[in-house]
Amino acid sequence: LRRPVGTFKYKDLVAYLDTQLGAMWFNVKNNAGNIKMTDAIALRKFDSRIVKIDNPTNSNLEDIYKKTPQASLQASKDWEEYFIELNWFLWEH
Repeated sequence: LRRPVGTFKYKDLVAYLDTQLGAMWFNVKNNAGNIKMTDAIALRKFDSRIVKIDNPTNSNLEDIYKKTPQASLQASKDWEEYFIELNWFLWEH
């Protein structure tokens, strides 16, 4: 289900996206916030999922929470919140 399909240099991606007229990042909550895709990447407006954490069986989250796809997605979000709070705690105290 999840496997690498290719690799590319950031410089090549920017050059390609600049040639595409419709390469826009849309802000669904504010139309005035629509920007070029290359600007969105530079501003790091993308999002990602946590797919694996350190565990004794070296399993990814989809294997651990295989009840439903929603369960693995929720686990990913829960771990993300946990790591954000841990990071805040480490820097705060």
